[in-house]
Amino acid sequence: PHIPTGPIATSATSTVSAALSGLAAGSADDMQVLPLSSDDVGVMRDLLGLFAEAFDEPKTYLEAQPGDDYLRSLLGRDTFIAIAAVENEKVIGGLAAYELPKFEQARSEIYIYDLAVDERFRRRGVATALIQPQPDPLNAVEDVLGGSERWLGRVRRRECGKQRGGGD
Repeated sequence: PHIPTGPIATSATSTVSAALSGLAAGSADDMQVLPLSSDDVGVMRDLLGLFAEAFDEPKTYLEAQPGDDYLRSLLGRDTFIAIAAVENEKVIGGLAAYELPKFEQARSEIYIYDLAVDERFRRRGVATALIQPQPDPLNAVEDVLGGSERWLGRVRRRECGKQRGGGD
């Protein structure tokens, strides 16, 4: 698979061992959490394969995948968030989320649409690492995933942290 490299990926990459201290034994020391960009179409395809396996839905995630241009455009949008957990150049977990502007207040919420971890890597803090605020040179991922409310499917979870939008 294509693993993002370069200055943005390097500075946005989070070595998870420090973030996961105190979690389940056997945490993934070599795991990296990578916010995907428009240059990461290959990683996104690997993530789609993981979702297909984890949710037992190959038709949904594999049979009618969009072309590279579509995925590149989607990954480049400010309102779409894809994050992959990678260990030894293999995608072992990931999430896909959307920023939803709200109508009742000038703010946004993040809706986590898909979140999956390879069965062989569960109970090691991978999912926890995926939903933690990530360092990002543009502050986009930290702002988004550090928001005050997150949605996982239809379950609302209140979190402490920054709130997007609303001015100062």
